[in-house]
Amino acid sequence: DGQWQRTFGLLLMMQNADLVPSTIIINSSIAVCQKFQEWQHLLILLAMFRRSWGNSVPNVITHSAAASACEQSDKWQQAISLAAFAQAAKLKLDVITYNIAISACVKGEQWQEALSLFAVMRRVDLLPDVVTSSAAISACEKGKRWQQALCVLTAMRVAGLVPNVITCDATISACEKCAQWQASVGLLALMREEKLIPQVITYSAVISACEKGG
Repeated sequence: DGQWQRTFGLLLMMQNADLVPSTIIINSSIAVCQKFQEWQHLLILLAMFRRSWGNSVPNVITHSAAASACEQSDKWQQAISLAAFAQAAKLKLDVITYNIAISACVKGEQWQEALSLFAVMRRVDLLPDVVTSSAAISACEKGKRWQQALCVLTAMRVAGLVPNVITCDATISACEKCAQWQASVGLLALMREEKLIPQVITYSAVISACEKGG
């Protein structure tokens, strides 16, 4: 349990000795904090790196690990801030970093922020993967944006990505919340077409959509 404290102490010793850590050391230090979900100390480390070691600029891996620690601790605002800082530093964010930030927003009930990040990702020509699309659909579900959820699902299939049960369930749930029974039934048929096995929660959502839709 004292690994992150020892790591922190060693970095302070390097700082006092005017030694500049390599990117590998920086990323390893961040990974230790991530492992123990020490997001506050992780952010302190990032600030230390930027302030004391200008030649050791944290890279995309660093920011991804930091954002992941914040996401695991339900700190969506910090996760977004890290992504924004990386962009400002002219770092080209990868799909993993966006996935982490979007998932953090979904967990924090910030569906508008999640969809905004998803839109930014598309603008910078990054292709969303199944994880990204599933998180975006979950955001649509929370925001009752059933049409947008269907658009994301359609875009997945056009891109050759195969939706999973979780993705389809989230899309059906978005339709159910808006009483879109026809879309829900159509999605159930799509699941069978994709050889996906509907769960009890799947049928419950479809039945509820039919009830709400009259």
